Amino acid sequence: MTQLTDSDLIAGCISGRREALEAFACRYSDLIYRSVQHVLRLKQICFSFQGVEDLHHTVFLDLFDGACRKLSLFGGKNGCSFSTWIRVVAVRVVL
Repeated sequence: MTQLTDSDLIAGCISGRREALEAFACRYSDLIYRSVQHVLRLKQICFSFQGVEDLHHTVFLDLFDGACRKLSLFGGKNGCSFSTWIRVVAVRVVL
């Protein structure tokens, strides 16, 4: 299987293709998980494994809710990479 580009993943997720949603989750799960933990540490918030898991899932729900409404907002403006944008979404969810 060839590696999908970020644009292909976004389009596939928006169109509801299961393989795109799974590939997105595989590609960005670690990034989201680390971003959640980073914010909690910076804010000196005690957290449990379950708390991090809940926030991790909340980020995905936020991105995929409403036929991937939030995911469709990514525009890559000002040279922002998709992974940077995902980090920003994760930080906002945690805060």
